[in-house]
Amino acid sequence: MFTEAATEDLLREVRSYDFGGDPVQEFGANRIDAIVGLDRVIRAAQAEQLAQIAALCDERVEVMPAGRGDPTLSVIGEVGMARNISPSAAGTQVGLALGLERLPRVKELFAAGRISEQVVRAVVRESVSLATDDFVVLDGEIAPQLPGLTHVQAGQLTARAVIRIDADAARERAQLNRADQRVSMFPDTDGVAILQVRGPAEQILAAHSALDRHARALHAAGDDRTIGQIMTQTLDERFTGLRYAEGTPVEVQLVM
Repeated sequence: MFTEAATEDLLREVRSYDFGGDPVQEFGANRIDAIVGLDRVIRAAQAEQLAQIAALCDERVEVMPAGRGDPTLSVIGEVGMARNISPSAAGTQVGLALGLERLPRVKELFAAGRISEQVVRAVVRESVSLATDDFVVLDGEIAPQLPGLTHVQAGQLTARAVIRIDADAARERAQLNRADQRVSMFPDTDGVAILQVRGPAEQILAAHSALDRHARALHAAGDDRTIGQIMTQTLDERFTGLRYAEGTPVEVQLVM
């Protein structure tokens, strides 16, 4: 029912429709149509937001000549404050907006609600290594194939296309990515934290496999802890030398 409605009118039509008057045998079919249609509205709104950010960047470049500040940083700050998000998140969105501008056919699909923001992010992320002229080729090759793909599939499709278009650029990007190795810690809820490791895939896989084999062997031998508990506590024990992190010196700062 709602698939034929214009994106600009769909929200109004869904709100005004009497779903309670649908026959019982419809089994909520019109509500499903509404859910699908509203997804199109959300995507179109996200696309328009990115278009506005890209336009703001262009305007900042014109009014901030060389030596008078960084126009991109200016936009990042303004977007962060406007959306009440962190500078990092704002920077990611500005980068996405600028990257999408180089892919007009992908941008059209997004504006029409035919692909999701996750798909767009995957495409832009996998194509950053290409030269400016190569984006035209990439855009024409992958755009017709994107509708219906998940963001993982879209990323894989783009990565393969980038390799075909410029294998050297893809290799350089892979080398830079592999060199970007780090360990990060993020607080979680209720006294829990997350340790995140970024590094070459084969090394991370080897470390995870070793922990997994060790945990499963202990569990099979009668250890009543879960596999996850054994893996986590083994990792901490190997790094700190303290069994199950008992006695680890920790400073807790409490602000009242």
